[in-house]
Amino acid sequence: MKEESKELIDWIKKQISLAGTIVTDVSQLCWQQDRDKAIKFLDSLPEIESHLCNGGYIQDKNGTPCCHGDNVKCVLSEYPREDWFYGKLMWNAANGAFEIYTNTNTYSITLMSYFEKVEK
Repeated sequence: MKEESKELIDWIKKQISLAGTIVTDVSQLCWQQDRDKAIKFLDSLPEIESHLCNGGYIQDKNGTPCCHGDNVKCVLSEYPREDWFYGKLMWNAANGAFEIYTNTNTYSITLMSYFEKVEK
């Protein structure tokens, strides 16, 4: 992330925190919850930017956003649906496309009928 972006995020977080000094006691709890959500979002921006530099996001068969480095299970369109295999979703910058990497092969997403994100 660029230094200018980091500085801007830090400035926004300071402004949010300073605003807490003028919030009335009646709304303090709601304000604190909103502040915490906003700061959590701002803290996530470096990770989001990193994903965007590696192809962004692609949805799996369930609509779950997947990105470079995620573990997935997939099936090739020419195989029966029961023949799932596991791999890693990787962004291939040279091809401008996501691919599935396994220990032995690399598969183009265009050949896949289904893939889904898994926790491993």
